[in-house]
Amino acid sequence: KLKAWGEEDILIYLIGDGKEKRDLEKKAGQEQLLGMIRFLPPIPKEDLALWINHCDAVLLVLKNLKVFDTVSPNKLFDAFAAGVPVIQTTQGWIRTLLQVENCGITTEPGDPDGLANAIQYLAHNSEDRKTMSANSLKVGRERFDRNLLSRKYLDLLEELKL
Repeated sequence: KLKAWGEEDILIYLIGDGKEKRDLEKKAGQEQLLGMIRFLPPIPKEDLALWINHCDAVLLVLKNLKVFDTVSPNKLFDAFAAGVPVIQTTQGWIRTLLQVENCGITTEPGDPDGLANAIQYLAHNSEDRKTMSANSLKVGRERFDRNLLSRKYLDLLEELKL
């Protein structure tokens, strides 16, 4: 969709070796999208942060399965740590968090037009993207900081006398 809309300056990096990678590479080649979509091998966690820091958004696209509404993918927390907005498709707690904290956009699972619209929106609305970026970083620091979570857990254990 993005190419059809003339958005050929938008680059999408797909990192890793997911089970659908070969099919996606083939489809991208057939549809002449290799100029817009770059496929990268898995990147070590310590290097991944550098990649994410240079992105305008992190895509979190999962199949429309109920179980995915309850998961906590690492790439979500990587995006928060980097202060990068998330474009995602789950319909559970992540959707609610992104909406309440204004740190990303949720689209319906299996809706390529919605996904393309979200990507296009963030590409062309730098002020909203900056706001979502700041909010994403805030969420990461205030809700998911490891030191903070460890302290809360230790306090709970102390309270329970475990």
